[in-house]
Amino acid sequence: MSGTLYLLGCKGETTKTEVFVSKDAFTKDITDLKKVLSSNSIDYSFEYVKDKGNYVVLRPSTRVHYEVHNSPEGMKFIKVNPNWIKILQELHFGHGPKFVKTLQIIFGSAFFLVLLSGLVLMANLKGMAVWFLISSGIGTLLLGIALL
Repeated sequence: MSGTLYLLGCKGETTKTEVFVSKDAFTKDITDLKKVLSSNSIDYSFEYVKDKGNYVVLRPSTRVHYEVHNSPEGMKFIKVNPNWIKILQELHFGHGPKFVKTLQIIFGSAFFLVLLSGLVLMANLKGMAVWFLISSGIGTLLLGIALL
């Protein structure tokens, strides 16, 4: 659903609110960022930092999260609140918690094995060999056309 919505142009929305500006020099170090957040009475935990050049995103971004921008005053902390479509798309892009990424890898691998076992079982059915070859040929042809 999230991939289809994205391809249809519905990319989700976020609401951004500037929370505070720190006088500290801009850094991308996790430990330093956690210290700045806690010194400003913000109890927020994040797993990793995504470097975007002039700013960083404190991920996972599948929930309310922060962006830290480099500014002349120091570091500008912006609270980002995604809507449900944006949350689904962030999960789809692999920007969720590490546990969810692991589950996605497991389920993706299992799905591939189910498809592969289905093809093997279908190919071994004696009465269905012609239909198997016809449907596989049409599928391969359509995939080839789509990739061009």
